[in-house]
Amino acid sequence: MCNNEILFEIKEIDMLILRKVLNMSKNNNYSTFSPIQGRIVKYLLDNEDKKVFQRDLEKILGVRRSTISGVLQTMEKNNIIKRLAAEEDARIKEIVITNEAKKENKKIQEKFIEIENIISKDIKDTDLEVFLKVIKQIKKNLKEGND
Repeated sequence: MCNNEILFEIKEIDMLILRKVLNMSKNNNYSTFSPIQGRIVKYLLDNEDKKVFQRDLEKILGVRRSTISGVLQTMEKNNIIKRLAAEEDARIKEIVITNEAKKENKKIQEKFIEIENIISKDIKDTDLEVFLKVIKQIKKNLKEGND
């Protein structure tokens, strides 16, 4: 198999999934988070018991300060997050997810489960295991080049 074929197949799947998500959100009258906003929301939900700051998100997501700053401004404007002055240093802002965003995320997660069911329809569990193993290896291979 030609390596370019792998790239094209991955890109096509990515576009089809994105199109499906956008169509479902349009048809069901709910908004979606952009991919980076979704990653931030997931991180905030997974770490609700910890204080999360902008610098944490920069490191975890591997994005520049200016990028994360713009994304957080948009998220704050759209009432997805709030930035609160940290107790130890008012110049540092703690990032907190809003209750509205939690509710919206719950709806989105339900749709993602629906999409996962569509994607995995008629695929044997053993084939899915192999697929996931291959995908993890591809990610590992790509990350090795970024050190």
